[in-house]
Amino acid sequence: MFKRLPSMDSVGQDSPFSTPRIFVLRLKPIKKRDQAVALLVEREEHLSNHEEEGGSASLSFHYKLISDDMSGWEKDGGEFSASYDDSFLGSPHVRVTSSTVLTGGYFVVDPGWLAGRGIGTFFMNEIVRWVKQWPEASVMPVELLESDAHGVNKERRNRFYENFGFVFDYEDGRRVSGQSIPMKARDLIPLSDHKNQLLQDKLERCELGEFLSGLVRDVRTLELERWGLQNQLASCDSELEAAYKFPFRWAMKTFASKFLRGY
Repeated sequence: MFKRLPSMDSVGQDSPFSTPRIFVLRLKPIKKRDQAVALLVEREEHLSNHEEEGGSASLSFHYKLISDDMSGWEKDGGEFSASYDDSFLGSPHVRVTSSTVLTGGYFVVDPGWLAGRGIGTFFMNEIVRWVKQWPEASVMPVELLESDAHGVNKERRNRFYENFGFVFDYEDGRRVSGQSIPMKARDLIPLSDHKNQLLQDKLERCELGEFLSGLVRDVRTLELERWGLQNQLASCDSELEAAYKFPFRWAMKTFASKFLRGY
């Protein structure tokens, strides 16, 4: 009898998520030097509803790096989190950068060399879809630090948040630091179909079973290729042994064979 794996089930149309609880993100090379990698991702959601304290919720995406170099398996990974509280400061609030509305948190891609490959955009889009369940909740401000605004990263960082509907009150015209202005969750903007299509040029979401099946097929293909090469090598060894034992006979046989094939 077939047994389901609930953590890998596809989500329904009414779900705020586009992914099952456990899935794989395959990153497509954008530049020649980009390493072919994938992320094993687990989504974790906690909901609570207490009569005295009110309701709250948290969402986290934890991921681990999968690559041909697994020496960093224990440390290469990260997480993105968001939260909701219906009675913080006396009214509903959401935060898109932390698993609790009490702390600011941050939104950073780890390891850093993966920045610019669509990971942050993918997870922020999932978070925005989630917090829009509470359209009247106030969005806790996002703070931009000057220490993060180095080189081209400044405009990429600013554009990243602005694409999701954030508007910032910058400290000066350099746009290196500032804070998002007050807004409601309903004003956050998920990716449009066009931007989703552009994102798919950078990464591909795969079900875990599909990803593992692909690896098994690749291994099987390599095993068949190895078997064929081993047979060719054995044939070459036999031919070489015959050449050493009976060089004249081997030479005449080789000449006749090439003559008959028109070489």
